[in-house]
Amino acid sequence: MIQNIGAYGSDVSETIVSIDFLEYPSGTRRTVMADELALGLRTSALKTGDLRGIVLGVTFSLEPVDQSRESSPLASEQLATALGLSLGDRAPIDVVRDTVLRVRASKGMVLSPHDPDSVSSGSFFLNPIVPERVAVSFSPEAPRWLIEPEPESVVVPLDGSDHPSPPPMAEGDVMVKLSAAWLIEYSGLHKGFSLPGSGAALSSKHALAIVNTGGATGEDVAELARYIITTVGNATGIYLVPEPNIVGLEI
Repeated sequence: MIQNIGAYGSDVSETIVSIDFLEYPSGTRRTVMADELALGLRTSALKTGDLRGIVLGVTFSLEPVDQSRESSPLASEQLATALGLSLGDRAPIDVVRDTVLRVRASKGMVLSPHDPDSVSSGSFFLNPIVPERVAVSFSPEAPRWLIEPEPESVVVPLDGSDHPSPPPMAEGDVMVKLSAAWLIEYSGLHKGFSLPGSGAALSSKHALAIVNTGGATGEDVAELARYIITTVGNATGIYLVPEPNIVGLEI
């Protein structure tokens, strides 16, 4: 919940009531209500460092519904396509749930003892946001999404290190989100890629996920992440940013 996880048109901010929180460095334990968490797209006050500490528990507000009841209007093009429907259409809730699980499993994102790719650190890199003039330099098949201007984001590393702020966006720039997974493969790093002797690898199903093929250490993951960042940067001029907070390792 630190990054307000979500997919296919919904996220956990819709159901979080509060968290049980242990503050750092005071050690004070308190209840933090959802409206204090600044939950946004893959971010929160916990992610930015405005709230520092450990989440001990989360309270959700859920209600049972008839599984045959229709869903909210579909807000994800990928989910709508998997259902054979269009954006804005509805489908029975149980059908939507089963389809989401099927789509996620096809990417190795549903934990399963029968799927080695499900032992992963998840989608490891953020999809980069670049000016449209940069996006058009890639081939037409490169996935891209126009985005609305957003307030400036500030990320505070947990280790207290100093990272340069991203360059300011020129007034009037149209910004486009690119697919980090596509950029990784475009740069020559195929699904299943690993460095010699490493227990970490790219998922064989989804180039954005780093998986543990057996005995991987944190340094194995960090080394592969550094290699990916450098390779993609050299090939495209775009340097990917890790999505997880990294503690005790350098990327």
